[in-house]
Amino acid sequence: MSNTPPVRRRYSPAVYRRRRLAVFLVFVVVVILVIVLFSRCGSATTPAPTPTRTSTSTPNQIPLVSPTPTTTSTPGVADAAAQYTGTAPECLAKNLTVGAFTDKTDYAAGELPQLSMTVTNKGTTECKVNVGTSQQVFQVTSGDDLWWQSTDCQTEKTDFWMLLPPRKTEKTGTPVSWVRERSSPDTCDTAREAAVGEGASYYLTTSLGGAQSQESKQFLLY
Repeated sequence: MSNTPPVRRRYSPAVYRRRRLAVFLVFVVVVILVIVLFSRCGSATTPAPTPTRTSTSTPNQIPLVSPTPTTTSTPGVADAAAQYTGTAPECLAKNLTVGAFTDKTDYAAGELPQLSMTVTNKGTTECKVNVGTSQQVFQVTSGDDLWWQSTDCQTEKTDFWMLLPPRKTEKTGTPVSWVRERSSPDTCDTAREAAVGEGASYYLTTSLGGAQSQESKQFLLY
């Protein structure tokens, strides 16, 4: 019995070239499929670009209307039984500090942010301040993009005077709901773009008459 090892078959250079070419073609096909897959995923999740507005200070614009005043319900004022009708002087804007608040910091999908403002009398004497909807402005921004403004589709305004003791802070009314949509004066009767969720960050600023909130309130939408 012979112990001579079998002779390995040697292929021609052309065979090796064809094999290398086949491997390279398979690699190219795989790369193309991966690129196509990622491009489709990106196009499905990236929102189409939309025109943006820059947030500006608009203390004298008219916001959305609140319920009509009654003897038991006061729009624009929290914990107040009746509108102030006394002779106290009107508060100076320089003596007022306005704050911006939300009921939560994170909102799950479908939850509507509740927006509120407060006003503080920094002066040393009592004064009266108009906290009605004719003086309130709420703005929601994302970066420099003004997403929503309470004045965009205002149809009515109300005035309501409140007596504000010195060093006293009061809420200006029941919270305003933001329906998580972009607003503009020309989209009051049309469909609006939905706000981006998935942890996107937004900021609330408020103003009352000539006084504007010095700090914004951040919140997240999911």
